[in-house]
Amino acid sequence: MLKLPILFPFNKKREPERIDRILALIKKLWLCDMDLRFFQLVFIIQSMYSDANNGFGKVEGMAGLEISKTGYNFSLLEDNQVETLLAVCYDKLKKTRKLE
Repeated sequence: MLKLPILFPFNKKREPERIDRILALIKKLWLCDMDLRFFQLVFIIQSMYSDANNGFGKVEGMAGLEISKTGYNFSLLEDNQVETLLAVCYDKLKKTRKLE
């Protein structure tokens, strides 16, 4: 019997149009600061959301010589929340940088 990988744990179909909307928002944000690497952009967005939501998804630990490490686990954040987060980030950026 074939075991499904972790990427496909549900039989429930999600709205496919959300993918294009989310990717479009990521593109708009990234174009505002093209010198960022993709995961730098992701880290900044996660950090902003976590800070505004009582540390949601924040994972902290220590490595080696007491060097603190911070990461984020957003696997439980629903796509509609991600879409809202990205839209809010873009709106804030648009206002501060006076973008169109």
